[in-house]
Amino acid sequence: MKNNKEKMELVKKLRAENEEELKKIYEAMFIFALMWSFGAVLPEDGKVKFSNALKSNVKNIKFPDSKDLCF
Repeated sequence: MKNNKEKMELVKKLRAENEEELKKIYEAMFIFALMWSFGAVLPEDGKVKFSNALKSNVKNIKFPDSKDLCF
């Protein structure tokens, strides 16, 4: 079994190799949390405005068709 220092070196190496993928995952998680934490409490007309603003400002996340809300 590897000791803690070897395990940490392996984690650092894997993190460095997959940095771009990790950034995409973290960004998607942030957008998801933003979408549901702020968007869920809005009235219906506010949800439409929020959804349109979010879709127009976030380009690298796939959302449903433009006629549907981001939720």
